[in-house]
Order: sequence, then structure tokens, then C-alpha cells
Amino acid sequence: PDELSDLTLSVSLLHTRELLNGSPHQRATEVVIGQHGLDIQFQGKKGLLLPSVATDFGLDAKGFLQAVCRKANLPDDAWQDPDATLFRFSAIALRGPWTAAP
Repeated sequence: PDELSDLTLSVSLLHTRELLNGSPHQRATEVVIGQHGLDIQFQGKKGLLLPSVATDFGLDAKGFLQAVCRKANLPDDAWQDPDATLFRFSAIALRGPWTAAP
């Protein structure tokens, strides 16, 4: 309890989810670093990364696509498979100090 005043709360509100179709090149060009997060679903596995992950780790679009595959425990190139369902989305990040209710 003594450390609660030192905590920062961060919440991301996800919106504008869009399916990425087309060739691997088309998918990669539709990802805007810092603006889009990624969500992959393939072979019964799922992975999601917030937009901030790409900027925090200095990833380009291809590196970000590979990272979301790793998050889903898939091979790095799974995003290129035409059977992989890939979405991009936007998010609003809210951050502030933690305040416990009285």
C-alpha cells in the first residue's frame, strides 16, 4: 500500500480495427508505425501488439509484423501466409498516476 502513490496507470483504448488483405508487400505498406497496432490469428493462435511496441523497440513495419507473429508463438514469416488473418488497429493511450478510491 505504501507504494501505490508511486504507480502509474496506463490504459489503451483500441478502435478502428481493419482487416489487412492482399500480398505481403501490401500488408506491410498498410502498417503505419506509431499509429497502428497489430493483431494476428493463424493456426489457432493469436497475438496482439499495441502501437507503442513498435516505437518503443524501434521496429519498422516488417519487424513489427514479425514481432506480432512471435507474440502469437508463430514463425516470424506467418504474417505472409494468405491464410493468416491480420488486423491493424488504432489506440488511444491514457496514462496517469494511480489514485486509490477513498
